[in-house]
Amino acid sequence: MAQYIRSERGASAAEYALILAIVGTAIAGSMILLSSAVASGLNNAATIVQSRGASAPRNPNAGPGNNSGNGNTTPGVPGAGFGH
Repeated sequence: MAQYIRSERGASAAEYALILAIVGTAIAGSMILLSSAVASGLNNAATIVQSRGASAPRNPNAGPGNNSGNGNTTPGVPGAGFGH
């Protein structure tokens, strides 16, 4: 029994569990602290994309896919095609 108590075979598993708990706590804490900053950045990006999309010029004479004959096949993006 004394030999079982002095054995260090289980110590490495306990150490790995402690390291895993510390790393997991650090990741969870950083996610909580950074979540508002990330959400704010994504909301700002979405607002910019929406405002740019709403004001993009449209060609009323263009057919499906905004293919006006100049190679531009991306709707609302002048000069986006390769056929210039």
